[in-house]
Amino acid sequence: MKLHLGINNAFATGRYPRVKEWLDIIASLGVRYVQVVFEPEEFLLPLRIREKRAEEIRKEAEKRDLYIHSTFSGYSFVYSHLHFHPDPLIHKELLRAMREVIHLTALMGGESWGTFLGALPMREGYQETLRKIAIDRAIEERKELALYAREEGLKYLLLEPMSIHREPPHTIEETIQIMEKINQDSPLSFYLCLDLGHGKKSSHDPLDPYQWLEELAPQVRSLHLQQTDGKSSPHWPFTPEYNQKGIISPTRVIEILKKGGKGDIYLFLELFHSRTEEGDRRLLADYRESVKLWKKYLFD
Repeated sequence: MKLHLGINNAFATGRYPRVKEWLDIIASLGVRYVQVVFEPEEFLLPLRIREKRAEEIRKEAEKRDLYIHSTFSGYSFVYSHLHFHPDPLIHKELLRAMREVIHLTALMGGESWGTFLGALPMREGYQETLRKIAIDRAIEERKELALYAREEGLKYLLLEPMSIHREPPHTIEETIQIMEKINQDSPLSFYLCLDLGHGKKSSHDPLDPYQWLEELAPQVRSLHLQQTDGKSSPHWPFTPEYNQKGIISPTRVIEILKKGGKGDIYLFLELFHSRTEEGDRRLLADYRESVKLWKKYLFD
């Protein structure tokens, strides 16, 4: 088992549209591994333009000795688009968009693509029979996407648990059940991307990321690192101010992964900053301090 520290480039959304610029920032922070996010506005562009951008990302990353590990659905993509959309035409288009993302991931040189399973509409989300039908359908659709991903050259796919009943999987038990189903006869293996701010025992319980890590470590291939107070998912940085009120201890996270993890595990800092002058001003300093802290415990 080996741990790798990297950065999810969600920080660049709306701030650093130039590929060279955000790759320069990541390189300057002293990490090699990158997870690239996709936001909805990108799907307004013709595929040929996005293909050109994907190839630019690969080439510019290579110049900086950076490794594009994976791609992931971005923040606004997750909460603005229902992967379980009830309109069959819209749902078909969302599946097409996922195939395009897999294709673009391959062009970037990434080995994996990930997202959460989807946000259920209110009706399906809270009527258990409808919820089960929707989840089972989504699992079969992901297996079809896995076949396409294998043809494109990806090595495995990632699934991110969330924190509410309407966004499965949202508990440890449900995660285990869905992972068993999705990996049964799948063309590619699915592994977990755990976010340290999503670790609730149920929708109404406080966060318990350490229990999630302990029980699911063998299936984890990626983490989204954030500092949290144990009540929500604020994606705070790992600075003295937030570490004082946060519950995430790098030493404990690393200890659990070293004990129960398997293979290469990629730890991606995913920090959110407000769309304000203050957020813009703090962003880079917060990343520098967070990288410094995690590198201290990972490599000392």
